[in-house]
Amino acid sequence: TVPKQTASVRFYEGVEGVRTIHKLYLEELRKAGHIKVYGISNTDQVGAFFPDIAANKSNKDRVALGIKSQFIYTNSQGPIFKDSDAQMNRESRFVPIEKYPIQGDLSIEGDKVIILNLQGNRPSGVVIQSADLAQTMLAVFNLTWEAAAKYN
Repeated sequence: TVPKQTASVRFYEGVEGVRTIHKLYLEELRKAGHIKVYGISNTDQVGAFFPDIAANKSNKDRVALGIKSQFIYTNSQGPIFKDSDAQMNRESRFVPIEKYPIQGDLSIEGDKVIILNLQGNRPSGVVIQSADLAQTMLAVFNLTWEAAAKYN
C-alpha cells in the first residue's frame, strides 16, 4: 500500500534554531492564509525564552497578522491570560502545572506540528509537515481542550 502522504521532518538546534522556527512559522502562516493556530505551552518557559511574548502576554506578530489562537497553557502564576484573550485574538484555557507538567511548546498550524524544547543550554525544535499527523494532533488538542474546561 502506498501512503497517501509522506512526512517531512526538520530538526533545529540552539537558540538561533528555535528563533528560526518561530520566524518561519509566522511567515508561513501569513503566506498560507491560515486564520487560526492551536497550541499547548508551558508559558513560564516560553516567556523566559521569548521575553517579548511575556511582555505582551502574546505573540504580537501573530496578533498583527490577524491570526487567531486557541491555546492551552500552564503558568506558575495561575490563569493569567483570560483578561487579555479578546485583545490578543486568543481563546485560552489554563491547566495546573502540578497536575499537567507540560514542558516546552507544541503548536499545530495547517499541516505542521511544531514542538519546542526551551530548557537547558541547548534548546531545540522539530517541525513535522504532514497533514495526517497534524489532523491527529488537532484531534488530541480538541480532546485536551474539552478536558481543560473544568479548570476555567
